Amino acid sequence: MTGATGRRRGGRFTDAGRGSQPVELVPGSLYAFGGTVTMDSRISWISPADSGYQPLNGYLIKEGSNALLIDTGVALHRKDVLEQLSMLIDDQTKPRVLFTRAELDATGNLIAIAARFGVEVVNAGGNVNPFDAFEEVGQVGRIAASFRVERVASGESLSIGDGRAIEVIRPPLRMLNTTWAYDPRTKTLFTSDSFGHTFLEQDRYAPVLTAERDATDYAQVRRHTCARYWWLQHAVSPRLATEMTKLYDRYDIERIAPTHGCVLEGAELVRKHQRWLNAVLHGETGESG
Repeated sequence: MTGATGRRRGGRFTDAGRGSQPVELVPGSLYAFGGTVTMDSRISWISPADSGYQPLNGYLIKEGSNALLIDTGVALHRKDVLEQLSMLIDDQTKPRVLFTRAELDATGNLIAIAARFGVEVVNAGGNVNPFDAFEEVGQVGRIAASFRVERVASGESLSIGDGRAIEVIRPPLRMLNTTWAYDPRTKTLFTSDSFGHTFLEQDRYAPVLTAERDATDYAQVRRHTCARYWWLQHAVSPRLATEMTKLYDRYDIERIAPTHGCVLEGAELVRKHQRWLNAVLHGETGESG
């Protein structure tokens, strides 16, 4: 899969890294979908010291005839998102949607997905109204009337059939109202806008990072984390690091799946990046193992 570079015309993106195929993370069970964006000053959560291409992801969990989408991606990738999901969702399946945040990088394709596939229910962790930022008021009202919107609290679980339940988590590290989720079947932690410190050298939607391919260093993790959570530049939070460690210890995690950046694949890689993020929270500025 090769893609076109994100270009600018009149201050707006006109193209994006194309990936005609969804990415299978766990056969028959878990998929990533989305595209890439060029890392530059238009992306608010990117450190200006970094360049390349960053994957922006949504995730599809499948269980029999049931499906759960975790975030829906940005409108920039709408055509690719719909094409990718059409390979995974049949005409008999109306997916459920869980939003980790009520921001457009998470909610941007909800109405298009609902129009194409139908949506059973939208679960919003921190905000019961995920439509605030949409401009297409008439279209939103017409399509949104076809599904329910329900708030889901931290600690609750979403059932997607056959005894499979996705746990909703309120993370210690967050901006505004943010929800994480954990899937015990695939041992995947969905971290929204955290752990988004990785990127690609090529404009191609290939979002999986393994220990063998990981060239990330601690400085990169710190740059990104302090760009996203700007107040960390001026604060040291060992208590926050302790709370994050408690969260990690509560779950058996073999995969971290962020909305921004690469999927961290494998327990070894997960633990390394967890240590790095905790070092940032402790205020370490140099190399960290």
